[in-house]
Order: sequence, then structure tokens, then C-alpha cells
Amino acid sequence: TVLRDFRDNWMKQQSGGKEEIAEYYATAPQIVAKINRQRDAKQIWESIYDSLVLACIELIHAGEMEKARALYKKSALELKEQFM
Repeated sequence: TVLRDFRDNWMKQQSGGKEEIAEYYATAPQIVAKINRQRDAKQIWESIYDSLVLACIELIHAGEMEKARALYKKSALELKEQFM
């Protein structure tokens, strides 16, 4: 919920944010589907949760919005390269 609120509200107000959000919604379903087909999907999701979700939430709660955005964007690009 925190990450979704960050993405769909705070990021939307930032320069280039709407484009990043559009890219997310265009690619995320394909990435999710591909991960879910992997034999080690549970481990992949746990890794994403630990390295992306929890890390971004910590940054957001600390008020480090730009750092959270950078981590979110970097992770999204890596997932796109890996699973698309």
C-alpha cells in the first residue's frame, strides 16, 4: 500500500513521473506473469520484497523520496531486463 501510494501519488507529481508510472503499468503484468512461471518464483518474490519493497518503504518513511524513486526505477529496469 505504501509503495503503491508513493508511485501513484508522489511520483505522479514529479517531472517524468507520469511516464515512469505508465511504463510500470505497461510492463509489470508481463514481468509478474513471467516470474510466476519460474520454478523458483517464491524465492524470486521474497528477494524482490526484501531488496525493493522493504527498502523503498524504509526510504519513504524516512522522507527520502528521491532515493526511493531511484531505487524503484533501478529495480524496475533490472526486472524488465531479466524477465521480458
